[in-house]
Amino acid sequence: MSEVFQKYIRYWNTLRYLKPIQIFARFIRRLKRVNIDLSEQPGKNTLKNNWVQSARRNQRMVEENAFCFLNETHEIASSADWNNDQWAKLWLYNLHYFDDLTANNSNQRVGWHRGLVQRWVNDNPPGEGNGWDPYPSSLRIVNWIKWELAGNKLEESWGHSLAIQIRYLSKNLEIHLLGNHIFANAKALLFAGLFFRGTEADRWYKIGLKIVEKELPEQVLSDGGNFELSTMYHTIF
Repeated sequence: MSEVFQKYIRYWNTLRYLKPIQIFARFIRRLKRVNIDLSEQPGKNTLKNNWVQSARRNQRMVEENAFCFLNETHEIASSADWNNDQWAKLWLYNLHYFDDLTANNSNQRVGWHRGLVQRWVNDNPPGEGNGWDPYPSSLRIVNWIKWELAGNKLEESWGHSLAIQIRYLSKNLEIHLLGNHIFANAKALLFAGLFFRGTEADRWYKIGLKIVEKELPEQVLSDGGNFELSTMYHTIF
C-alpha cells in the first residue's frame, strides 16, 4: 500500500468520526483571529461561605523553578522555557496548568507560587505560546481562582491577566475537539462567571452553563462512566 494511500486512509478514519460542527469549526479556526481584550478586570464577587478545597493533586514543583511531569524534570530557567521546543508539548501543557497551586502541601510553597504567577504574566504575552491554548488556559484559570479562594491574593496585574485569559478563552472554545476539552472550557467559564461579577461575568457563566447542559447527557453514560471510554479521561472528568 502506497504511503499516499495510507495517508488518505488515516484522514478518512479521522474525519468519519467527527461531527459536522467539528469539521466546520476546524476551518473557522484557521481563518479567524481572536482579538485581545485588554480592558480592566470586572469586580469580584464576595465569597459567602468558607471555601472547601477539592481533592488535591500530587506535588508538581520540586524546586522553586523546577517541575516534574510525566516522569521528566526540567527547570524553567528563562522566559523561552515556557515554550521550549526540546520538551514534549504535553509536558509544556502541564507546566501551564498551574496544578501545584492546589496540590498537596501547597501552603508550604506559597512563595514559589507567587513568583511563578508573576513570571507567567511577565513571560507569556496575551495570545502567544502554549499557555494561551484553550485547554491549558481552562485549567490554569480554575487553579488561579481556587488559589485565591483558598486565601491567597492575586495581585492587581495578575487579576487583570486572569480576566484577559478568560476573555480570550471565551472566543476560542474547542468546538473542533469537543469531549473533555470543551467541558474543561465550560468549567473555566463557570468558575470565572461566579468569581467575577457584572455583565461580562454573567455572559461567561451563561456560555459555560449552556455547554455543560448540552454536553452532560452525552459525556456521562448511563452507568456514570465517561463516554470517551478511557480510564484516564474518566478520572479527569
